[in-house]
Amino acid sequence: MPATVAAAVTNNRPSNHTDNVKLDIRNFARIKTFTNKHDAWKEWKNQFVYVIYECDNSFGDFISNLEKRKDPVDRLSDLTPVQDQLSATLFNRLQAVTTGTANAMVMSAVGNGCEAWRLLNKAFDPQTDQRLTKAIMDVVNYKIKNKDIQGGIIEWEQLVNSLTTDHQIRLDPKLLRAFLMNILPKWMQDKVMEHLDRLLTYHEVREKAIALSQIQGGDLSVNKLETQPQWPTEYDEESGCNWQWIPHQGDPNPPEPTDEQWDKGEPDINALNGSCYNCGGMGHISRNCPSPPKNPKGGKAKGKGKGGKGV
Repeated sequence: MPATVAAAVTNNRPSNHTDNVKLDIRNFARIKTFTNKHDAWKEWKNQFVYVIYECDNSFGDFISNLEKRKDPVDRLSDLTPVQDQLSATLFNRLQAVTTGTANAMVMSAVGNGCEAWRLLNKAFDPQTDQRLTKAIMDVVNYKIKNKDIQGGIIEWEQLVNSLTTDHQIRLDPKLLRAFLMNILPKWMQDKVMEHLDRLLTYHEVREKAIALSQIQGGDLSVNKLETQPQWPTEYDEESGCNWQWIPHQGDPNPPEPTDEQWDKGEPDINALNGSCYNCGGMGHISRNCPSPPKNPKGGKAKGKGKGGKGV
């Protein structure tokens, strides 16, 4: 073929954008050495794949599809010449950021970076039925405890996302909304249920739950919100205050508050006792006690009750 004709054919042929692309070593400078720990693999892998995508999108897609492959990657039958070139560079990048067992797996691929990547995923992120079942159970059985509502929802959503990214399982929107209701504390479930006919989507239920948590104080723990007791109140005509009976947490025989504290209507709730200081009876305070004073000096006698009154 004449040289001018060959040049024309070459110029008219669609060019592959990867023809001149390399996995520039400078892009991998921020990748730390893999620790060989299974719980560190996912984060490390994501960082490594992001760098691949920065260099070449199509090759990033290619190696991502290899992660679930069961058969070995053959350079001759599975890779194009360009992919084979990138695979060789990938091998060099992987052997530079692995050590121990992971490095031994990479070296066993003998220059085939794509096969090395498949082996690493198979060893450190196996997609087994056992892991799938555990991932589903983690989503279903999760409960928000000892943390703020929004933080708990975000943590749970990460578990849901892993079902999609790691196991290709996407939950039905109605199931997702029901599972979200299930992870909320009981008091919040009841509140959301009152408005459920208007909260038709997952995001609407999510926003309602977060709004309720902010109304309740935002950073209060779920346990406090759920278990805070509602003690009965009692109106005292003499002081003009509403008193609430609460259990006493300190001394079983605390000193009775002074007249000045009573007159102000602001007694120390931790210094009050739930029974009458004069007769030990319940339902009234010592100044309203029908029994004669037990302290001949006019002082106030101490009671032996276990409860207390507070504002």
